[in-house]
Amino acid sequence: MKKSLITLTLALTFTALHAQKKGIVGIWNFDNEVFLEFTEKQLGSYGSDPSAYIDYYTHNNEIIAEGQPLPYKLKGNTLTIGEGEVKITGKRFVSSKKNPLKQGIYYPKHDGYDAYFTIVDGNNVEISTYGNTLSTKYLIEGSKLYIMRPHGRFVTFTIIDSETVTDKDMTFTLISTKEFTERNRYGEIRAAYFQKNYEKAIELAQKAIKETPNDVRFYSILADIYYSQKDYPRTIEVLNQLLLVEPQHVSTMGNLSYYYLFVKDYAAAEQMARKALAIDSTQTWINTNLASAILFQDRYEEAEKIILELKDEDCLNTTCAEAWLDDFTQFQKAGVIPENQKENLRKIQRLLDEDWEKKLTYEQEQKAIEIVTIWFEEMRKANDVNRIMQVSDVPFAFNNERVLSTTGDLREAYSEFFKNKEQTTIPTYEVEIWDYENRIVWGYIPINIVRVVVMINDEDGDVEEQIVVGVSIRDNTFKVVGFY
Repeated sequence: MKKSLITLTLALTFTALHAQKKGIVGIWNFDNEVFLEFTEKQLGSYGSDPSAYIDYYTHNNEIIAEGQPLPYKLKGNTLTIGEGEVKITGKRFVSSKKNPLKQGIYYPKHDGYDAYFTIVDGNNVEISTYGNTLSTKYLIEGSKLYIMRPHGRFVTFTIIDSETVTDKDMTFTLISTKEFTERNRYGEIRAAYFQKNYEKAIELAQKAIKETPNDVRFYSILADIYYSQKDYPRTIEVLNQLLLVEPQHVSTMGNLSYYYLFVKDYAAAEQMARKALAIDSTQTWINTNLASAILFQDRYEEAEKIILELKDEDCLNTTCAEAWLDDFTQFQKAGVIPENQKENLRKIQRLLDEDWEKKLTYEQEQKAIEIVTIWFEEMRKANDVNRIMQVSDVPFAFNNERVLSTTGDLREAYSEFFKNKEQTTIPTYEVEIWDYENRIVWGYIPINIVRVVVMINDEDGDVEEQIVVGVSIRDNTFKVVGFY
């Protein structure tokens, strides 16, 4: 296994706030949700025109309006939405006449976070997260700073002084443009990396290493980028460069022991793992790489001893047993397990999980996904009954409507379905294993079955629809036996 050296998220506190014509009303301890569709007009004082609309409203856990604006009225502390009235308790926030915060860039004190914001003027602020910038509004009341987010949510900070704010997890301080350029270089690389702009991320990281060769962060993230592209030799090369800068960097040694396994240099993997553990034996997770390296060098008893001793220990917020099982799956995908060790690997898997034999192998998962992909493509094209029959079997649960017990019935059902269906263009879709067990499928079919989910995306890449497909396994033959 490998240890991530990247912090992925920044915890922020959101408070639901609600606009009215003389400022902002904050709702506290209020069971019903009301999100307003904010406009610039709704911040500060905007005369007698309360032209906001309710974008989303629930009452007694029932959705009253979603994506359908409803006008609201606020009189005193009574908020009227449609025919419903709710009492509001809380505070009213009005833009401060004197801004206690200086204008400029507020950056997290702790390196490795991807969020910062810029106070532009008395009302406007820019938030940047993962390389994306949002221009929005903010309000200050007393020692509280509220930065508006989409759908009426606010990020809430406590003001420490004129150059410092904090939430419960992170402190942000005002920094100079020069300091920002230096400190945000790492953030720019990570933003490009998370946006999968690998060419830009690699270029920025290589430039950063050249200009600041003693900063190990840039080596680490460059290695992560290469690893995500399955370029294991370059991953190893970069981390060895890091060790020239910081020879005692244990996490890097542990990660290197993992990456060496992907280039089948099992001896180097063992050597690096032992070197890391000699420096810091508390890094239990590195033993997962050590045991794998020993196993792949045909020393089963030695590997088994390590695994049995540590399988219940903590390995980076999971058990070492779970870490090994996950690693073995990754090694199977990469094809790096020696042929003469595959049976020993199965022995280890049974030691780590007594239910292992009841689970699908990686090869079986891939075969089920392949069959469902063929079936889905034929359903989408809707023009070749013979082809879709080749990957189908009976009894067949047809869209939770009926169970077809003969191939003739199934062929007729497909023909009728194709006849009434137009070919469609689907931007993208993904196919994933859901589960596998012996069950009575859809109340009719007793069988060992894999349930596979087809997730259909819209033009923006968001999941728009899901189809669950059942795949039977009989004598290592995979066939679709139903969908809904």
